[in-house]
Amino acid sequence: MPFFLSPVFSCLERSKQRSHEGASAMSKIYIAGPAVFNADMGAAYYERVRKLLRVHGVTPLIPVDNEATGAAEIRAKNMEMIRQCDAVIADLSPFRSHEPDCGTAFEVGYAAALGKTVLVFTSDRRSMREKYGGACDAAGMTVEDFGLPFNLMLCDGTEVFGSFDDAFCHFVKQCSK
Repeated sequence: MPFFLSPVFSCLERSKQRSHEGASAMSKIYIAGPAVFNADMGAAYYERVRKLLRVHGVTPLIPVDNEATGAAEIRAKNMEMIRQCDAVIADLSPFRSHEPDCGTAFEVGYAAALGKTVLVFTSDRRSMREKYGGACDAAGMTVEDFGLPFNLMLCDGTEVFGSFDDAFCHFVKQCSK
């Protein structure tokens, strides 16, 4: 089973446990991706994401909501948010080239190592070979041939969604089963 779905949507179990403890039954989803680097579009995107999640009773954990300054503090607070979340939805769309943002890739790996549910989406679901135009890139480096949109360590054969909405819809459906 792909590590992204392990444990498969255990958010419901954690929510039930929290309910029995008298705490909120809301799931928490960490939103990872490079939108943080686009001040204009990012603000509108995050506002839309906040509204969508809250309508479904989900608490959004978004890095831009941290009041941290300085690299070490930002990193520590983002990692704390990932530890607190039930799931991560990560935008692995091409960033400054064909590859996803390396910070987002780190967050995906960190969440997976913690056993969190991780759902990924990208605006470009073409295979690596299609993106780079063959078996080698411009520098002569071999491009892996697994038919995946990015390195196998980021998607491990799991479904790669075409949008945030598709990934979140999948999360909601799985949690309501």
